[in-house]
Formats: sequence, C-alpha cells, structure tokens
Amino acid sequence: MFLKTDSVDEIVRAFQDTLIPTNRTPRFYVNWTKVKENVDEIKLELALWNRLMGSQNPKNDFVKLIRRYPESLRVLPILLAIRELEFPVIEDFTSSEIRVANLRFNIGRDFRLSEGEVTEYSDFAEKSGIFLLFSAIKDFYDYVLGVEVGMDTNARKNRSGDAMETVLKPLIEDISGELMSRFFSQTTFGRVGEQFGRDTAPLQNRRADFILSKGGDT
Repeated sequence: MFLKTDSVDEIVRAFQDTLIPTNRTPRFYVNWTKVKENVDEIKLELALWNRLMGSQNPKNDFVKLIRRYPESLRVLPILLAIRELEFPVIEDFTSSEIRVANLRFNIGRDFRLSEGEVTEYSDFAEKSGIFLLFSAIKDFYDYVLGVEVGMDTNARKNRSGDAMETVLKPLIEDISGELMSRFFSQTTFGRVGEQFGRDTAPLQNRRADFILSKGGDT
C-alpha cells in the first residue's frame, strides 16, 4: 500500500491529517455579479418606488403608482424576499369562508388594472407591512441590494461544491499525469464510455466531478 500500513485506523488518521479546516475562498460568500444583475434588472421599477419615499399617505400614493405604472408591481415580491412573481395568498383567516387570492406581479406596462385588482394589491401591500418601508429606508435600490445578498446565501451550498472542485482539480490532474491517463471533468460516464467504446451501464447517466481513464478502463 502507498501508506505502508494495513491498519484502517492509521489510514483514516492519515487522511484526516491532510484535511484543511475549510474550502471557502473569498468568492464563496456572495456572488456579487449575480446580485447586482438581479437588482439592475428592476432598477427602473425601483426608481418608481423611490417616488413614494417619505409619503404621508403611502396607501393612497401606492394606488396612484400602480394605476399609472402597473409594471412597478413586479418589485413587490422581492421587497418581501420572495422570488416568485405569482403566488396564492389567504386574505382572511377569520372569515367563515376562507378566500385565497392568486396574486400575479409580472405585469406589463400596457396592462390596465381593474379597481378590484387595485384594491387587492394595495390591501396586500398594506397587510404585508410594505408601507412601513417608506419611512424606514432611504432608497429602494439599496434595500433590494441587501435583500439579494441575503437570498444569495441559499446558493452557498453549490458554491461550496465548486470550491472543493477548484481545490481538487489540479491535484487530480497531477495524478492523471503520473498515471498517464485521460482526465475528464464534469461529465457523465456514458460520454467517456462512448469515446472508448465501453459499456458504462448502470453508471451511464451519472455525472462525475472527475473521471480518469487509462487504456479504456475508467
């Protein structure tokens, strides 16, 4: 054996001794490019919302805003840290007949809201606490930037895997060179098998971070 030991405990100990405490690089924490792209995509609508800043009558001004600029509604979900642009909402739990409204926020500029819809959206904005923001923040762009940073933490699991791949790739490439084998990254066993005329079932559709192939043997 390479470690010159037959003891499983010693093999495990040797493996643990080579581990580093983390695989997180500075780029692990926030994908700033993605965050900024998401905010810039709605920056025009956010500018419309900024007109309501400091409003003394936020609900009334909100109604005026969505009547004139219905496309501004697409901003509302992200203010609540929600990605979906359409979702159901229970309007009143206390009613004998619980009514569920399906709210759609991906509305175009040419869309004309009915009075019933205006009431529905304004009631939702009020009950969800959105109007409190008009006196609590100074700029909706900066606020949404913070929301996007917080929501981006959900993607850290994927970035953790990418970070580990970045660490291991040069090491495995070196091993591949020593073994004089072919090196494959982020591909399926089936694609590698096709190049060598090998049957890779039942692993054919399974994707691997790295595959080493030598003389047709994987």
